[in-house]
Amino acid sequence: MGVGTKRRTPNRGSYRYHVLAVRFLTSCSAAGNHVEQFIRIANQMGNPASSRLSLAVASLVIAVQSFAQMPTGPRYRTITLHSTVFNNTRSLRVWLPKNYDDPANLKKRYPVLYLNDGVMTFAQKGVNIATIVDGLVEKGEIPPIIVVGIDNGACTDKTTNQEVDRAYEFLPYPDTGFGPDNTYQPAPPDPHGKLYPRFLTEDVFPVVNQTLRTMTGAEFTAIGGYSYGATSALYCAAMMPKTFGMVLLESAPLWIGPNGELLNDCNKCHQWPPHVRIGLGTAEGESNTAISMKGVELTKQLISSIRANDPQCDLSFVLEEGAHHGPVDWGRRMPEDLKALFKARS
Repeated sequence: MGVGTKRRTPNRGSYRYHVLAVRFLTSCSAAGNHVEQFIRIANQMGNPASSRLSLAVASLVIAVQSFAQMPTGPRYRTITLHSTVFNNTRSLRVWLPKNYDDPANLKKRYPVLYLNDGVMTFAQKGVNIATIVDGLVEKGEIPPIIVVGIDNGACTDKTTNQEVDRAYEFLPYPDTGFGPDNTYQPAPPDPHGKLYPRFLTEDVFPVVNQTLRTMTGAEFTAIGGYSYGATSALYCAAMMPKTFGMVLLESAPLWIGPNGELLNDCNKCHQWPPHVRIGLGTAEGESNTAISMKGVELTKQLISSIRANDPQCDLSFVLEEGAHHGPVDWGRRMPEDLKALFKARS
C-alpha cells in the first residue's frame, strides 16, 4: 500500500479552501457545529478522491482551541502539565463527580476515563462529555467517574501548526492514505506517536494520580479518542494492554503507515485490555465513498484480529448508518460507548 503508487494531492482550489478553513476555524467559537459542512464543501471544491482533505478538515475542527465554551463551576478544573517526553506544556481538563468535595466523600476514589483532544471533548459544541457523563451517572447507568481530557499537540506552548502538531503526537507512523486513488504526502512525514504511551505513563498519569483521588488499577483506567486521537488510543492499548481496562475508539483511521504498520502491530498483539468499544459511521468520508468503505473494511479486520488473538476480550462494535466524521456523531454514540465500557463497574 503506497509503494509504487502515484500519489495525489489536492488541486489548487482544494488547497486554497484548506488554508481558508485553517484561518477560519482557529477563530471560530462554534467550530464544532461546522465539521460536516466543511467536509462537504471540501469534497465539492476539491478532489473527491482525496481522503486526506476530508479527514484533515475534520481534524482541524478537533484541533481548534480558540474560544471553545467549556463547562463552568468547581467540578471543572484544569491542570497545567509539562511533558518531559514531548518537551512542551499543555492543559489537562478535568470533570469531577458530583459531591467530589463533600466531607463525606474525601476518602472516596474513582475510576478515570482519559480522552484525547481535551478541548473538543469538553466543548459544549463538541462532544460535551460533562453533560453526557452526568446524565448516565444520574440514571445509574455508569458509576461516578473522573474524566480527564488531554489537550492535543495543537494546543501546547510550542504549537506552530495546529494540524501538523496534532498529528505529530498522535500518529505512530505517517498517514500516507491508501491505494490506488487515495494516497498523499504525509504531514508530518516523521510523526512521533510512538512516544505517546510514554507520555501517558511518565507525564500524564503521575500528575493526575497525585492531584486527584483516582483508582489507579488497570481495571479502573480507560483510554479513548476520536479520529487520530483514536488511532493513538489504539496504539497505546496495543503497546500497553495491561495498563488499561477499557479502550474507546471512535472513527479511528486504520490505514496508518505506508505498509499498514499500525494494523500489523495490532495483529501481533495477543493480549488486549478486557473491554474494547469501537464506533464508526458508514458515511465517514461524506461523498468520498472509498474512505467510508475502507474505514469499515479495516475496522472489521481489526475486530477479527482482536477476537482471534484474545477471545477473552469483551469487544463491542457499533456501525452507525449514515453517521459522519465529527463531534456531533461521536457525542451521539458516547452514552452507549460509556455504558458498554463501564457496565461491569456500575
